[in-house]
Amino acid sequence: MAITGLDGRILRVNQAFHELLGHDPASMVGQHALGYLHPDDIPQTAEAFTRMAEGATVINFVHRFRAADGRYHSLEWQARARDGRVFASGVDATERLALENQADEDREFLQDVIDALFCQGLVWPLQHGQPDAGCRFWRFT
Repeated sequence: MAITGLDGRILRVNQAFHELLGHDPASMVGQHALGYLHPDDIPQTAEAFTRMAEGATVINFVHRFRAADGRYHSLEWQARARDGRVFASGVDATERLALENQADEDREFLQDVIDALFCQGLVWPLQHGQPDAGCRFWRFT
């Protein structure tokens, strides 16, 4: 859990935050949260702070947060502003997102195999003559 100002300055992080990322909580207080983020994630995180300042609740927001060892963790947040502060609760989504990405890659690979077997290879030409460029036997979803 983390509490920041609407400007993104860290007011408090809990012990779980320290255990996950290795930063000393006391050293983080007063630092800007954007300073810990992957550079590519700063614009959308700044936009999320703007939305919260306007009263929105941020749900399932993911950005990469730099750990003390320099590695990035994908943190998924639920956050809401109240009384000029942002209260955020997050979980480490790094492993889940890596598994989802691997599943997507596997799905693409299997689709290529199916296309090769059924459209270009064994089955389609035997049953239907030569396949056209748009041959798609079966689509993974």
